[in-house]
Amino acid sequence: MKHPAQEEWMDYLYDEAPVNERAKLSAHLAACPECRERVQGWKQTMTTLDTWQPITKTAPAFNWFPVVRWAAAAMLMVALGFGLSRATTPQVDVAAVQAQVRAEVAAELKQQMTATMVEFTAKQDKLRVEDQQQLVQTLRQMEAQRLADLASLRYDMESLAMSAQLVPATDNERLTAQSGNSK
Repeated sequence: MKHPAQEEWMDYLYDEAPVNERAKLSAHLAACPECRERVQGWKQTMTTLDTWQPITKTAPAFNWFPVVRWAAAAMLMVALGFGLSRATTPQVDVAAVQAQVRAEVAAELKQQMTATMVEFTAKQDKLRVEDQQQLVQTLRQMEAQRLADLASLRYDMESLAMSAQLVPATDNERLTAQSGNSK
């Protein structure tokens, strides 16, 4: 008797075999006690495997104790540092600080105002000197023009005086000079 191969029985067990092949394997199973025993063993194994659950190995729990211990130590150190800083810090007199700030601001403003006034005064002095120099230059030009005009006038007067000596100056003198010429 020829027994079907194990692959054929697996197709039969998992209902993957075609209908005609399945009928042939069922008939062989009814006639062969050896194959029936093997198939029965496989069915039991399949049932056992279907009920089998893998053992889930739980990861060891994280040990929080060292972390909590270090966190508590850190919090204690922070609290201790904060407490010591509060205890050793001198109390601040707000009114005294405000008065000191006002005095410093007033002094700084006074210093800035003085510097601004000095700068403004220096600019004004510079402008005044420039104006005085311009005025002196203008006065010198006017004086030079006046002297030139005076020299020109003096020349004109001298020229006139010289020509007056050549010609009789008055009408009487002219008449006299004319009548003396006519005689």
